[in-house]
Order: sequence, then structure tokens, then C-alpha cells
Amino acid sequence: MFDKFKSMGEQLKLMQRLMQDKKFQAFLMNPKVQELLRDPEFQAIAQSKDIEKMKSHPKFAAMMKDPELLQAIQQLVMGSSK
Repeated sequence: MFDKFKSMGEQLKLMQRLMQDKKFQAFLMNPKVQELLRDPEFQAIAQSKDIEKMKSHPKFAAMMKDPELLQAIQQLVMGSSK
């Protein structure tokens, strides 16, 4: 029973760290990311936590091919491993 709360606590800590990261903030403010996050269909998929459906969503798929956003994602991933 308490494992669920432990996992939720860890996720909350991760979100707090991400929200303080300037690169993550810049990524979230990107107009293309904002467009995806405002899409009602994508929001529903995100709430269902179905990763495969997220990856197959046309706007998400297009975002994953965008050189500017791929570079930003790469910087986020590399920055978080330091």
C-alpha cells in the first residue's frame, strides 16, 4: 500500500527538480511544445499514460522529428545525467 505513495513522492520530487531547471522551462515554453500540450486529444492520451498512443500522436511524432526540439531534449537528458 505504501509503495504507491513512495512512488508518488519520488515523482513529485522529480517534477519539482524539473520545474526549477531553466532548460526544462525553456523547453516547455517552446510554442511547438505548448501546441501539443494544449491539444485535447493529446491531453486525454497523456492522462491515460499510454506511451505508445502518445508516441503515435501526429503532433508528438512531428515534434520528435523537429531538429530544434530534438536538440533541446538531448540537452535536457544530458544535463540530468550530470
